[in-house]
Amino acid sequence: MKNLHVLGFSGSLRKGSFNTALLRAAAELLPEGVALEVFDLSPIPLYNSDVETAGVPEAVQNFKARLAAADALLIATPEYNYSNMLPLNKPEVYVTRAAEKFDAQGRLFDEPTRQRLRELSAALRDWTHRLRGESKN
Repeated sequence: MKNLHVLGFSGSLRKGSFNTALLRAAAELLPEGVALEVFDLSPIPLYNSDVETAGVPEAVQNFKARLAAADALLIATPEYNYSNMLPLNKPEVYVTRAAEKFDAQGRLFDEPTRQRLRELSAALRDWTHRLRGESKN
């Protein structure tokens, strides 16, 4: 059986991050046949297609290459036992062919997508009221 190459990264960039420390511990405790490479995300800029158009930053190119070379990912994030996030999973809004659905000023004109956003907004409103123990009214 082939050895597995796992790429790990931490969602916390703090120097003393426990999530990064957890990845280091995982690297020490791997089963036979598994190697863990811990990648530092701190040089990766927030996504900005204007920057990408001028040339993909070297740190991003390196990260993409490491992702492509990995057999699996191990991501450590500061979730605090799910206490800081209660996600709204549905409805999802996918915008395929986005360039065909926005005008030159960046306004969304595609009515089916606008309707899905209305549905998402209403679901978010209802979900938030439900989490607060409030009625819909």
